[in-house]
Formats: sequence, structure tokens, C-alpha cells
Amino acid sequence: ITSIVFSTDLSGLTEDGDALTGAGTITWVRDSGIQITGSVNGQTAVILTLSVPATIAAGTTDATTQVTMTLSQEFQNTFGDDLQTSLNLGSVQVIASEADVADFATGTVNLTVIDDVPAVDITGATMVAEDLAAGQTIGGAIAITEGADQDATLAITLASGDLSAPILFTLGTVGSAQSATVTAGGDVLGVLTVTTDDNGDATWTFDPAPDVAQPASFTFIATVTDTDGDVASDDHTVGITDGQGPAGGGSMLLSLDEDDLGDGSQSAPKDALTASDTLSFTAGSDAITS
Repeated sequence: ITSIVFSTDLSGLTEDGDALTGAGTITWVRDSGIQITGSVNGQTAVILTLSVPATIAAGTTDATTQVTMTLSQEFQNTFGDDLQTSLNLGSVQVIASEADVADFATGTVNLTVIDDVPAVDITGATMVAEDLAAGQTIGGAIAITEGADQDATLAITLASGDLSAPILFTLGTVGSAQSATVTAGGDVLGVLTVTTDDNGDATWTFDPAPDVAQPASFTFIATVTDTDGDVASDDHTVGITDGQGPAGGGSMLLSLDEDDLGDGSQSAPKDALTASDTLSFTAGSDAITS
């Protein structure tokens, strides 16, 4: 065997990039007998190379030829199925020929690229009292794996209730913070703040509002969507417990003497027939309504 090369026929390789990748035609070029390049939008995406011996002597068995596939960039795809789906890039033949080229053997190289998908996991506190000290918050982490199809987006929504403003980030950019007031059934529960960093991870904090109708809780959802439509999400529930109740009251003594009545034994001038005093109460985390 004096020659082992890729076939000049590249028709078995997928070219319909619009259907497969949503990113334009995949252009395949046979750079040489031992290299084929696949490009998307002018950018090299995959390279095939052959490593072959100079010759293989007559009668040699199990002669090996190494085929290497190198991935240079992600393949955008339209599946959006949240799974590590295999993208079928087709196939090409490797031809082993003798010196006279009349006799030859072929092998087939099938190509696939497995789509990467994102992941997200929310951790942190699950309970907070409505009378948490001023300036304090509870919180936790939102661990994010974007995968290869960057830059993904991070959206924060509620399972029920409303946010006063959307919380939406593009990951992989400069970190930032966004806040929104959480309401449920018209009751203000507090302020949720999400902060992303330059590495694409995030944290969350919650500052509860006072005077929250009990029982109270909310569930927020973190959804990561990569650039080819794969989605990962996780949710986290925060319960808001009743704070300190009202205090004060104390006791008093109201005393009157019936001898101050008109028929009483006390001679004039008589003392008053009414008595009053005050009780002092301090509201807790909820307003005193009665």
C-alpha cells in the first residue's frame, strides 16, 4: 500500500447548515489528501487529519491509520431539546491504494458532534423572619454552567406572584446586579436581588418586608438558555415567618368611691365620679389593627 488518503468525494459530508445548525452552510474543503476542514460562516469549526505510514509492505496485516477529528468552535443548532444531542455531520471515505492504483480498499469515517447544554443550581437560605434587622438579608448562590454555546441568558421569574421589574442577564459579560420587589396577592413580600459576576455565576439576596400577611412564601426560578436554545432551570422557595408580636400594655388600677355619689356620705365638695389612665403598646413587625 503506497497511498492512504481522504477521498476527493466529500458529498457524504453534511452541507445543509441551515437545517442542522441554524448558522449557515457548512463548507467542507479537502486541503490535502490527509486533511479536510469544515467551516461555518467563514470560521473553521472542525478539522479531519490522517496520520499514515509512508508505505505498508505487501502482506502486512492490521496496518493502522489514525484519523483525528479536532473541534475548533461550537456548532449552533436548532434542536433546543435541552439534551446532549448528536449532530450528524455525515461521512467521508479513506482510500488505501497500491502503486498501480488499480486495486484499493476503503474505510468510512462517520462524524458527529455532541451538543453541549447548560446547567443551573440554586442554593441558600429557605426561611426568613419578616422583622429581619435593618440592613440584613438572606441569600445564596446560583451556580451556572453555560456550556459551549455562549453567551447564554439568565432569567429570574416567579412560580406565582409578580416581580416589579424583569430580571434578565446576558452571561459572560461584565457582572451586574438587578433588583425587583416581590408581590403575592397584592401583598409586598420584599426585594429580591440577583448579582452576576464576570465568570457567569450569580448570587441572590432577599430583604423581607415588614407587616407580611401570614402564611407567606414565594418561589423564584432561574432559567439559563444557551445560544442554540437549550434550557436549564432550577427553583428555590423562601418562606417568610411572622415576626415579633406587639408588646406593652402593662396594668392599671381605676378606683372610684361611691361616697362621692349624690346620696353618698362624703360631704361637699365631693371627688370626681370618673377615673382614667393610659396603656402603652408597641407594635411588632405587623401593624396593630385592633
